[in-house]
Amino acid sequence: MAAARLVFMGGSLVPKGGHNLLEPAGLGVPIVVGPHMDNFQAEFELLANAGAIEQVRDVSVLDKVLRRLWQDASARQRMSEAALAVMAEQSGVLDAYEQRLNELIGLDGVSV
Repeated sequence: MAAARLVFMGGSLVPKGGHNLLEPAGLGVPIVVGPHMDNFQAEFELLANAGAIEQVRDVSVLDKVLRRLWQDASARQRMSEAALAVMAEQSGVLDAYEQRLNELIGLDGVSV
């Protein structure tokens, strides 16, 4: 995935809940998804609001978007930079989860 020019998350075209967007976003790969991102709505919204992702409604639009992005290196670069910026902004989330879990189980101040 790290070597890809762009990524289409295929499971998002059917009502299965979508796929996790964090791996391609963390790699700075431009992402295209279909209409079904129910299981990853928060991640989708963060990336979409930043301009890191494009959503299509169906296969006919998917073809046009993929062709356009394949040919537009500057658009892919903007999406890549936006994805990396979102991931950088969210980089403290794992540490915050770990800290909160430690507090809940009585290991406050101990790294696991």
